[in-house]
Amino acid sequence: MTTALHAESPAKIDWNDKELHWVSYEQGMPMLKDGGQRGILIVYADWCGTCKAYSKFFKDPEVVKALRGLVLMRADQDTEPALSKKFGSDGDYVPRTLALDANGAILTGAYENQGKFAYFIPADEPDDLLRFLRRVKAGKR
Repeated sequence: MTTALHAESPAKIDWNDKELHWVSYEQGMPMLKDGGQRGILIVYADWCGTCKAYSKFFKDPEVVKALRGLVLMRADQDTEPALSKKFGSDGDYVPRTLALDANGAILTGAYENQGKFAYFIPADEPDDLLRFLRRVKAGKR
């Protein structure tokens, strides 16, 4: 009898691709610039339990509505480590939700916390995410 030990890949997180149009950072940046829009970039990992809990918010009808008009980008930190590092000035943690202006600069005014873990939005209930999205749309610098 032979036993093979191998690590199985974690299941891909469901970010509600059926209702939301997610793109990569590379695809999203021209959309931001060409359309003069704002967007969000979520840096996550499929193995992350908090990321899985957080992703459920993106099925909430209020959140789906609040996301309208924003360019939605996702990046897996394990497959895009350079991008994760680029947006990791406050730490290498997941999930990170970054609000970006039309030039790809972080809208720091959209965050209540300006210190370590500034880009972390709790996965307890969608209210924190909804408040964040309102600040993003208001263009808080």
